[in-house]
Amino acid sequence: MNFTKLMLKTALVMVTVFLVLHIVGGIQFLGVFSKELESGTPGMIFGVLCTLSWVALVLMVPVLLLVGLANAAHALSRIRPTRRR
Repeated sequence: MNFTKLMLKTALVMVTVFLVLHIVGGIQFLGVFSKELESGTPGMIFGVLCTLSWVALVLMVPVLLLVGLANAAHALSRIRPTRRR
């Protein structure tokens, strides 16, 4: 079950990072990529971090959740019921 907890915790951390960046205002710095926003190096770094966290949220979190749940289901299926006497 340690592998399952690791997958679920990783997914939770990725979601938390995205939400924090979104709440802080990272979405407004995405215009750096289309050169619509002149915010300098800090804005570019913030925009890149926001983009990477969005990619992680969209692509990696569902996979991590599915792997974690599949591993948990597999672990539960291997538990043998005890016989009553």
